Amino acid sequence: MGIKRVNFFCCKNDLLLMIQNIEKSLDVKYASGGVYSSINDVQIYTTLLEYADLGTHKSGEHQDGYFLVVETPSGISLDEFRLVNGSIRYAIDQLKNPDSIIFHPGGIYKDRFLVHGQVSTIGTSYNAQRLIKVFQKEIKRQCPKKNGTFYYSEGVKRLYDNGVRLITISTKSPAEYDLKI
Repeated sequence: MGIKRVNFFCCKNDLLLMIQNIEKSLDVKYASGGVYSSINDVQIYTTLLEYADLGTHKSGEHQDGYFLVVETPSGISLDEFRLVNGSIRYAIDQLKNPDSIIFHPGGIYKDRFLVHGQVSTIGTSYNAQRLIKVFQKEIKRQCPKKNGTFYYSEGVKRLYDNGVRLITISTKSPAEYDLKI
């Protein structure tokens, strides 16, 4: 399996428009990534426009805050595992969902950092490839500028010009790892 990914920086308005356009062309659902104590704790969204934190980032770490995305007719399978103490946990895992993609929307953190977003998949199925192509097309439409492997919008350029750091890994990483535009 090859990994396909697209990295981007966008402002909240760009992100909202991106999600609106994607959801017009695809019937998708999103499972909030992470490890859960109960199946009932898994957060499923039929639209990310209802996700209150869209456009903001909670931790400043790129790998936090992601969604597993599938087309609505597909189910979402959880990976069940047992901890050393015997308790059971459930994880959102792309290996268990081969028709899925992973979407990191990124977002602003503490008004001084913009954490990059990313869409990726390890899935080679028709559905996974179709999903990533639709996301990739919309990312390029909303973020038409490119620097290295990162797409970005004009709004991001304005943020950068006003001193906002463009985070490629973590806000704790030295500034030399930031995107420079």
